[in-house]
Amino acid sequence: MPRMPESGATRPIDGPSERRSLEAKGVAVLKDRLAARIAALAVAIGLAAELLVDRHALGINVAIVVAAVLAAAVATRPSGRRMDSLDLWLAPAALLFAAFVAIRADTALVTIDVIAAVTLVGASIASLAGAAVTRRTLAAGLLLAAEVSVAAGLGATAVLNAIRRSAWGRRAPSRRLAILAPIARGILIGFPIVVVFAVLFAAADPIFASLAGRTLSFQINLDEVWARGVVVLGVAWIAAGLLWLVASGDPELEARSLGAAASAPSMPLRRLGATEALTVLVALDVLFGAFVVLQLAYLFGGQDTVAAGGLTYANYARRGFFELLAVVVLVGALIGGFESAVTARPRTYVVAMLLLVGLSAVVLASSFLRLRLYQDTYGWTELRFYVVASIGFLALSLAAAAWVVAGDRSRWLPHAVSAAGVVVLIAINAVGPQAYTTARNLERATDPGTVSGGVRVPVDTEYLATLQSDAIPELVAAIPQLSSVSRAQVLVSLRQFEERLDRDAPAGDPAAWNLSRQLARQALATLPPR
Repeated sequence: MPRMPESGATRPIDGPSERRSLEAKGVAVLKDRLAARIAALAVAIGLAAELLVDRHALGINVAIVVAAVLAAAVATRPSGRRMDSLDLWLAPAALLFAAFVAIRADTALVTIDVIAAVTLVGASIASLAGAAVTRRTLAAGLLLAAEVSVAAGLGATAVLNAIRRSAWGRRAPSRRLAILAPIARGILIGFPIVVVFAVLFAAADPIFASLAGRTLSFQINLDEVWARGVVVLGVAWIAAGLLWLVASGDPELEARSLGAAASAPSMPLRRLGATEALTVLVALDVLFGAFVVLQLAYLFGGQDTVAAGGLTYANYARRGFFELLAVVVLVGALIGGFESAVTARPRTYVVAMLLLVGLSAVVLASSFLRLRLYQDTYGWTELRFYVVASIGFLALSLAAAAWVVAGDRSRWLPHAVSAAGVVVLIAINAVGPQAYTTARNLERATDPGTVSGGVRVPVDTEYLATLQSDAIPELVAAIPQLSSVSRAQVLVSLRQFEERLDRDAPAGDPAAWNLSRQLARQALATLPPR
């Protein structure tokens, strides 16, 4: 007769099926507990975003929220999960671009920095969830971005389901909880209704409004309450989805590291023979070569353009630099397409491709020279600064394309181009477009030696009045060197900017602290009194 286990003794596990069942229950319990922590972290992130970012100017608050999201993701990441070493740069880069928002106040640049920071945060989340991000091909990277976006939108539902299971699915509620739960639900339902009626009564009766104001010691603004609540819940929902992705992981993400993804295309491509590709490349090389010869003769060589085309040299030089930039961009796309689709890479193909890259570099130099001549005549603007930065990015991309083609490393072309973009964007933030263009234009107005022909040009006060905090220190420093008329116009513009700055980004708002705005305030404080 089998012996019955003694009271209080541990019952042995009968078979592998029961063991698996217990393990599954243990994992479910851990996930349910983790869901509560994720919900708390997500709500905290939502509150931080609402308190620091909503209704504040962008500044150090962006860096704080990005750091909070990354810290929460690291805190929820399982300790046993490994992270690809090539992805270790993602989180620091996200923090770097978020920090740039606290340094620069140029609206266009801040927008780019915010987009870069958000993109890198998403990539960091994917890497913490087990995906190899940096190693991926372009197509696989786009698919990964879509998966992370879906997780951000829908992942919070898994958190809520886990919390519901934890609260009600494992044990019956106690008697006290059974009594308090309906009361809590009634408070949650009734609070907004009471607020609505209180606001209506306060609007209808001034005595009631006065009594309510003295009783509550604050004014109720229903629109503001709802708006702030929507911000908190919206940010918390997205944060919960991302944190759940990090905590639970995704076997498909972890399986699709570049070990297999890099060597094979992630989508079927129509293959192109080497002969067809070589034919196209030779035709392009001939076309580009003819154009480059004309550039060497008439743009770089300075031959008489009036006799050749009826244009003066200045007009010839100032035409078409945007079109030439488009040519270089299309060449880059062509190189990427050929390197992905060509079945074989004979030496003639490689030589023809490298020749196209070299000729494209000359075309890019032609575009840069045309822009420089245009700037010598009309000065700098932010748009022209970004065009110069784009030329630098394309130059780095062409160098990367030459490295890719020469070494048969086509799968790394998107990575090299992305790295060039990051480098150029960091350089743009380090220089500061508005500060740089303001300094150059003021030099043209105060130092005739910086203008071709030694002619002093007037200050474009109308354009300078549109600039923001980055330009203010340069403007204030140049006031003594300006003519009396320009000085008066600049002073009016600075006073108007000071009023806008105090209105849009008050000095006493620590969440919106920004280095450029701080330096602008210090410079404005040195102006003579009105």
